[in-house]
Amino acid sequence: MRRRVRLNVDQKKRLYNRLVKMKGKYCWVCGNTRKELVVDCIYNDDDYTTPGKQQLLCRSCNSAKNPRGKGRFNPERSISTDDMEVKRILSMEFETNRKAEPEFISWLYRMVTMQGEITVRDAKNAGAMYVSEKIVSISQQTIARYIDKQTSATGRFMIEDRSPDEAVIRFRPRSAPPPAPVDDKEVARGLIDDGHP
Repeated sequence: MRRRVRLNVDQKKRLYNRLVKMKGKYCWVCGNTRKELVVDCIYNDDDYTTPGKQQLLCRSCNSAKNPRGKGRFNPERSISTDDMEVKRILSMEFETNRKAEPEFISWLYRMVTMQGEITVRDAKNAGAMYVSEKIVSISQQTIARYIDKQTSATGRFMIEDRSPDEAVIRFRPRSAPPPAPVDDKEVARGLIDDGHP
């Protein structure tokens, strides 16, 4: 039996921030972005040390997943079987994105580093093909969402319009070119600071 690991406040903050940086600040079950989030062990085994075994949940989803204490379980507030199935399907989609998005970001980073830029059209089409071959079949619309995130105000990339029909993705200007990453996947997951936001 695994020994229960208790995290101190600083460790919890670091884990929370790492999870937010990896996937964003939202409940990984219901997708809510406005509620307070807590770190939850996916398999209820209190394994806070193995990467990929934690998720961010709003307090409502966490309570529904982990009813606690004698007499505290309220069937009216618990998740029904149908709700759990919907959330399970959504959770599978989140899991797919959890794997596919860092793979795409890593690929995009390599392409822009090697070529200096890539057209948005090529990034969507070639990126979707690359991720589909490596991980799981993924659509251009999903890739477009990844691009939107990476080219947002805090992203490391920007889109430059060349003409009405062509736009390119390139690194945001900095005083120096970005250093070569130690491991593209670690950069994509935000575990290594590559000098870009």
